[in-house]
Amino acid sequence: MPIWRIAPVSQDPNVSLSNWRILETADGSRHFVGADRLDQTGRVSSAVFAFDPSALRGATRSGRVYQLIGHSGWDENAQYVWERWCKANDVTSYIDVTEQLLAGGQMTTAAERTRAVSETRSFLKILATAEQITIPGLVQSVANGLLRHYPLDVDLEASALALPGVWAPPNSTGRE
Repeated sequence: MPIWRIAPVSQDPNVSLSNWRILETADGSRHFVGADRLDQTGRVSSAVFAFDPSALRGATRSGRVYQLIGHSGWDENAQYVWERWCKANDVTSYIDVTEQLLAGGQMTTAAERTRAVSETRSFLKILATAEQITIPGLVQSVANGLLRHYPLDVDLEASALALPGVWAPPNSTGRE
């Protein structure tokens, strides 16, 4: 079974998946894996940077928005594409975090906190260059996802103590 490239985000900004799962690789990136509702082909998203479990909607690093339809599940075509994607990206281990994320379970680790800062920068770049955003609630959904692991003042204080040349305490009023 061949694997082919998907249309650019500008041509295909929204994808609906059925029989979907959310898989996390050893480096902490999470991906939607499921069957495209249009043609039942297997799909693997780029890294998810925001997910709203109540709306079953998430945004990925590419800027594409995924709507997850129905209950989570398994799809043979999606599994095939996932296995090929793992091989192409040197992914040797992963875990299924679907149930954890649906339950709202988020354990913020240092890697997740760092990813939140980096992905917030990416999100702001998307917002800064977008001609218009047409999906109601998308900005709020993405913002809530990023804030879930965004550093708290106590984290910034600890960082400022450890790296005063990089971080300032959060109560600092000076701007550089």
